[in-house]
Amino acid sequence: MLRFPVHAMFMYILFFGTFVSISSPHWFGIWLGLELNMMSFIPIIVSNGSSYEVESGMKYFLIQAIGSSLILFGSLFMYSLNGSWNFYNHTTINPIIFIAILLKLGAPPLHFWLPDVIIGMSWTSSLILLTWQKMVPLFLLATFFHAPSTPLTIICILSSIIGGVGGMNQTSLRPLLAYSSIGHMGWILCGVLLTPVYGLIYFFIYSTISCFIFFMLSSHELSNTAQSFSLFNWPMSDRLTFMVLLLSLAGLPPLTGFLAKFAILMSLSSLKWFSFAPILFIGSMMNLYYYLILIFCMLLSSPSWTSPTTSPTLKTLAIMFNFIGVVVLLLLPFITPYL
Repeated sequence: MLRFPVHAMFMYILFFGTFVSISSPHWFGIWLGLELNMMSFIPIIVSNGSSYEVESGMKYFLIQAIGSSLILFGSLFMYSLNGSWNFYNHTTINPIIFIAILLKLGAPPLHFWLPDVIIGMSWTSSLILLTWQKMVPLFLLATFFHAPSTPLTIICILSSIIGGVGGMNQTSLRPLLAYSSIGHMGWILCGVLLTPVYGLIYFFIYSTISCFIFFMLSSHELSNTAQSFSLFNWPMSDRLTFMVLLLSLAGLPPLTGFLAKFAILMSLSSLKWFSFAPILFIGSMMNLYYYLILIFCMLLSSPSWTSPTTSPTLKTLAIMFNFIGVVVLLLLPFITPYL
């Protein structure tokens, strides 16, 4: 098990590698930052030393190594054509790099590894994988795609549908949240494709809600083998807070998660591209379906033993953040003329 100074060192290298990739003007710097990020995240994955974590760490290493190799090979190919390593001198993205970004992002059709990897991780590692590790690939996509594009449009559609259908077949909580992340990726990529600011807002709201969810799950320390069934033994206050978080993650109005989807829909309507919205709605409805199944099971079950309660401060912050949407929607008619 990693002790605090060592764990903090790897977390620092993880963040440092991300900032190197985002701030580098050259493809080699982007590749180097991704390598630092990957090599520091693997010790965090296997920090508890369980066989599940070692298996997930090995799978994650193989997938990310393939993605990094493809980025390096694609950048060398672009250098041979343009004679420049400068990231901002290239107006189009190489198909090899595009495939590598999708692989690292866990976006369809290269999403196959994400549920298998996350199933053996701790809740902290799962949170990092579903939020922070997506920043560099999203930054690369936002840099090259500034207008509606057929390849990225197809990825948005596949993400929304696969995220909804895949989650319906899950009985374990970690893969369910992984498919939920894939479904939300469709909305994030749609925002990146149309208005990068809205995509950034959606990613921030999704990441914040996910932080509250994973912190609650971590505080109860669910086991790898009986994750979803232990939810039924939570105190009722924790169940209600978790219910609000799931409904907000599904984008149910008037919670904060709805604001993220509302921003994307406003962007779609302003660009006369609203016909794309029903596909995103279908995926969101499927996400809401398996969220509601989990919520009803939690509310209607009787605990056989009492699980430790979550910190009241965490629950208060979670409720306050998710009801910011109520305040914003009430004020929306008054602030719309000034937008």
